[in-house]
Amino acid sequence: MSCTTGSSSGNRMRPITTSTFKWFTNKALFGLLVLGLSACASHVEQKRFAEDGQPSAVFSGIYRSGVFEEGEVVYDDAAKSSFKGKFDDAGYPRHGELRQSYQDRNGDWLQIKLSGDFSLAPASRELNFAGSFMVSDAQERTVASAEQSHWQANYSQVHPLQAPSLMHMAGKNQYTQYRRDISPAAQPNAAVKIHRPLAGPFLVELSYQQGLPRGMVKISARNKAGERYVVERQYFNYQIAEQPVHYFYYEPGSFTRLDILGDCKNRPNLTVPQQLLQVYAYDCDKAVFYALSEDFPASVIAIAAADLDNGGAFQRFTLYHHGEVSYTNISVDALYDGQWLRHGPHRQMHYGDLKSFTRYELGAPLGIGIKVDAKGPRYVRFENTALETELLPSAELFDKLNGRYEWQISRLNSHFDGLLVASIVSAEALSELKANLLQDLNETAGIVKDGQVPGLSELWQSWQRQSRARIATWALHRNIATDKTKTAAAMKNALRTDLDKWVAQSRKLLLEEAQRQCEHSGQSFDEEVWQCVVRPDPALVAVCEQYLSSSRCSAMAVDFKRQ
Repeated sequence: MSCTTGSSSGNRMRPITTSTFKWFTNKALFGLLVLGLSACASHVEQKRFAEDGQPSAVFSGIYRSGVFEEGEVVYDDAAKSSFKGKFDDAGYPRHGELRQSYQDRNGDWLQIKLSGDFSLAPASRELNFAGSFMVSDAQERTVASAEQSHWQANYSQVHPLQAPSLMHMAGKNQYTQYRRDISPAAQPNAAVKIHRPLAGPFLVELSYQQGLPRGMVKISARNKAGERYVVERQYFNYQIAEQPVHYFYYEPGSFTRLDILGDCKNRPNLTVPQQLLQVYAYDCDKAVFYALSEDFPASVIAIAAADLDNGGAFQRFTLYHHGEVSYTNISVDALYDGQWLRHGPHRQMHYGDLKSFTRYELGAPLGIGIKVDAKGPRYVRFENTALETELLPSAELFDKLNGRYEWQISRLNSHFDGLLVASIVSAEALSELKANLLQDLNETAGIVKDGQVPGLSELWQSWQRQSRARIATWALHRNIATDKTKTAAAMKNALRTDLDKWVAQSRKLLLEEAQRQCEHSGQSFDEEVWQCVVRPDPALVAVCEQYLSSSRCSAMAVDFKRQ
């Protein structure tokens, strides 16, 4: 590099003595050293720097040997990054102010301004920052700020002409947020979205890991007296790759009504005992209620609208507690009696991994389940000795059930086959058809052993009543082509649909009862041999293989058999 120095005209040379020669020699050597260190520093204004394969940058200030020393650089990147201040020996930001811009989810431009100290870690390609920050909108209104904060960003390629990627918080931080959502549109989880519909400002206390919030976040506001109080907490664990966790809840005791999040035309009704849980929000987009309960501290109960019955009751929910997520079925009757009784399958996940899978009956575990702990995954057996041993429903009952269905199908076909080919049906033929159908219903007596299974005879009687009513009110259109909904074919299809529904419900009820009886003794039900066996059933094996390898589940089954 060439260096430009000032003119020396007007200076007159003086005689050089021995002593002055030594003095001059020392001064000259010192002067040459100073020149070597400082004379190559140059000052430029709006100079564009570029290298092959790198984006260009416009710099104003002092640079030395092609390296930025102090001034302002405007990078060529999507975030419109710029830095004003002092640079380190390699030309990277060291102390000063970095500005970057991004669009939020509303399409508005926001600007980040970081003022403080920067340091580059070349090995990890990370630019670290410590100091104050402010995020402002296009009207220069502050939307978030703090006097002390920690930020971080990566370089796609470490080079002084490159800007770091969009900076994000790192480590522990505490800052004031004036808007409920300030995340970039391209990174919707980069910042905390405050759900509580309050005006703010909010004090946010949180930690970051890998560019995302991590752990428990505390959000506070001020009351009318100016005192700060916690209004909302959130938990983040996006580091769980298979099943990221994020939930929020309002601080208990800080709310009195249900908040609607989003735009809902119709919101379902949820009827629950208030002494058991407090519902604080309904998410329109996810169709989920969020609630708190003193029985589950620091946890959130999520109730899907799809799981509500016509009366607003629910029998399953999802429980979030830090990195643990539980999918629970409960007894509705017990809930309204003020009790949380697990009833049905219960699956517990621990930071994305299966922790346990157990079936329950009115709060008691039964049958065969899966447990994962320090000893590793294994099948476990639960016996409910408090219940009296009941007889397994007989295989004969299942066969008779299927025989009853086949007989009804054959009779239905024989009655309708002659009518389906006729274009005109006489009144006499219609009357005879109805009489035959009703006679078949009356002649088919219930199976004596229906009483073995609660609800089985009730299903049969319900089907009979429905079929009788359908036949009695049927007004057949004599001209089959006139109204397709009132033809003999339409009636046959309706009766067949009712029959298929009855047999499907009856088979399901019978098999569930057999499974339940086996589970009481810590076993599973094998339909092929129609008996209880000490091995996991196919449904449990499927659950196991969903989270563990097939070979691991097979080894667990072998170990379980040896017990």
